[in-house]
Amino acid sequence: MKNNKAEFDERVDQIAKLVIGLFRNYTLKEEPKLVAICENEFPADFELSEMLEDIKAVNLGSNFDDLVTYDKLLVIKAVIRTHNQLMHGEIAPYGKICYYELEDNSQTYRAFGLDGEFKSVLK
Repeated sequence: MKNNKAEFDERVDQIAKLVIGLFRNYTLKEEPKLVAICENEFPADFELSEMLEDIKAVNLGSNFDDLVTYDKLLVIKAVIRTHNQLMHGEIAPYGKICYYELEDNSQTYRAFGLDGEFKSVLK
């Protein structure tokens, strides 16, 4: 009986060490998202803007980076069109949506118009 308990405790220790190693090596990877850039990026009503901050961004999912460029552009265009329609072209209290920015782990800045067409690459 003691042998089984010692064996069990040893396995628990091994698994615990593995879990601790995974936590130490874990890095938070933000998923790519499209963010609506509006005419009033710093509204006067701070509390309302904080509550509505999340509806400015659309998460594209962790698999977005695995897509080929053509498919990424299709997804971006569809997401922009849908988000813009759902928001009726504006987000209170931020105002009218002017364009969208793609935020991902890339070093480049990418902006897209309301029609989903690529506008610029700078950073």
